[in-house]
Amino acid sequence: MNSRDDDSVQSRDDDRMRVRLEEIRADLETLDDYLLEPLSLQPAIANLEMTLEVYRDLPTDGDERSVAAEADD
Repeated sequence: MNSRDDDSVQSRDDDRMRVRLEEIRADLETLDDYLLEPLSLQPAIANLEMTLEVYRDLPTDGDERSVAAEADD
């Protein structure tokens, strides 16, 4: 497998991870609706949303940020 194939596999893995994190967030929001008032899943939801932002900001193939990051290494 060459580096292009590795990048393609990594991109698919990242996409799957983003989708799964979105599913988990939706599940947490649903569960949060059933908790009694002093209990809340909001901290977990906020943490998951920050994680999703990081995944959204990851450079993709051909993205200028990925080229710049590689140049810094």
